[in-house]
Amino acid sequence: MRELSKREYSGNKIYELVTDAYSCSVTTYTPSSFDTSRHYHPNAHLSFVLRGGCLEKKKNTYSRNPGKTIYYDPGEHHQICEMADESIHVNIDFENHFFSEDLTFEDIRMTCNSDPSLSLTLIKLYHELYVQDNLSAAGIEQLILSIFYKNHRILNLKNKPEWIYEIKDYLHDTWDKPLCLETISDLFSVHKVTVSKYFTHYFGCTPSEYLRILKIQKATSLIIHTSQSLTDIAFECGFSDQSHFVRTFKSYTGFIPKKFRQV
Repeated sequence: MRELSKREYSGNKIYELVTDAYSCSVTTYTPSSFDTSRHYHPNAHLSFVLRGGCLEKKKNTYSRNPGKTIYYDPGEHHQICEMADESIHVNIDFENHFFSEDLTFEDIRMTCNSDPSLSLTLIKLYHELYVQDNLSAAGIEQLILSIFYKNHRILNLKNKPEWIYEIKDYLHDTWDKPLCLETISDLFSVHKVTVSKYFTHYFGCTPSEYLRILKIQKATSLIIHTSQSLTDIAFECGFSDQSHFVRTFKSYTGFIPKKFRQV
């Protein structure tokens, strides 16, 4: 079993920002240039797949596809078994003193499993690493703290009503349809004012914002994995106006769609 050093990964690191509490880096992989050995990291870390993906094994084998974030405890054994072409991962490595009574390993694990906007936030973090200007360090710190302290409050709320999960599933199934609170209210027998108030309470955003997140996530996937024109992608994702699509995409990812396709 191989112990990697702090901030060491099994691919080729191309961008990195190091602070006393955490480090952020971007690592590239190809099928011929990654370490297949079983290993572990001394620090807690999470890893986000921007492009490509891999087959990985902890206790069980699973696929890591674009948009997926995996959390690793300190010392947790894992290995990469297969790697897709041109894979790009964004990693955040946390020093032990980053954690406190208010922010635990479990908070980060739950965030990776539950935060609908996490992939877009990590694309925005990637953008900060990509541009590397004199504001990037502050921007990255703000992004990291906003991820975990927002979700620490939301994810630890107890006794979520069942209709919250039902509406969440409904939005995932109808992400490409216009949002109508009246319809949601009728379907789930919950007043639309209650929906607006408590959806935000439990998810940190309104239903319309949640739906917008799903649309931008779909757009990022289409931009990366298809040769569709950006105009067609905007239309498919429910943006009738190209300039609105560009503005919204940039606000959630830091990139304009054309530039995101090139990275």
